[in-house]
Amino acid sequence: MDKENHLIIIHTFGLGDIIMASGAIDKIKDEGYEYSIFVKEKSVFDYLKHKGHPVILGGPFHALLNSLSLKFKNKTNQIIRTTGGTELKNKLFKFLASLLLIKFSYSFLGISNNNLHRREENIFILEEALKRKIKFNEDTKSNLFEKESQKEQLLINDDLPIAFHFGFGDKLRKSLEEKKIREIISTYRKKYPKNTFIQIIGPREKKSMAEEFDQVWDGLSISELIESSNLISLCVCNDTGIGHLLGKEGVPVDLWINSDSKAIIEKVYPENLRNLRRI
Repeated sequence: MDKENHLIIIHTFGLGDIIMASGAIDKIKDEGYEYSIFVKEKSVFDYLKHKGHPVILGGPFHALLNSLSLKFKNKTNQIIRTTGGTELKNKLFKFLASLLLIKFSYSFLGISNNNLHRREENIFILEEALKRKIKFNEDTKSNLFEKESQKEQLLINDDLPIAFHFGFGDKLRKSLEEKKIREIISTYRKKYPKNTFIQIIGPREKKSMAEEFDQVWDGLSISELIESSNLISLCVCNDTGIGHLLGKEGVPVDLWINSDSKAIIEKVYPENLRNLRRI
């Protein structure tokens, strides 16, 4: 595919999802393609801006208008959607795009119905759009059974704090009840008595259980969180965007999920996963 062909990327999901798509997006940047990314969430906008990507706040129809504008300027382009969303919405958007003679690539059922990690799905979408293979070195094949069944690794830096982040509000039983969160904190207090405990309050959360922690990081920007990641020895979290963010920045992650969670964890676990625990 000609690198002069402008790529328009649509991402309508949250911070964790864009981090799982970042390998594909970084490839587009590194290989010199012209591209722009349309996003709906401010945290996603801030993350991409921090990483030096051309990002615009707007949804799928803003992207479609941008595509038409480029076509009127005789600039070839195509639209790519990061993995996720419903098959029906993707098909409807593809039909609309086809009426306007715009190519649209997305995560079709052959990809989304298997156990590929979202990071790998996004690479496949990019390969389908560019009509060529992408060299991708990231290991997406972590053995989750091993992460879940192994004896918990205890060696972390006593001099650096442990960060906790528990997101709330979802439909997949990813949120943990307060009783479970207090139980998790108590477990780590016993195992790591020398470490400082930090609670990270994300943009969607309200302050709660502050008495359980030594420090509270509230209101930090995405850039500040990234820049502070080297001050953290471990991140303890449920399936949250901030957990994905810190894992991406090299912080080991202990992931806690409900025993009856409806999330397909094999597809969405964060990078740098240290332990997986069900509660």
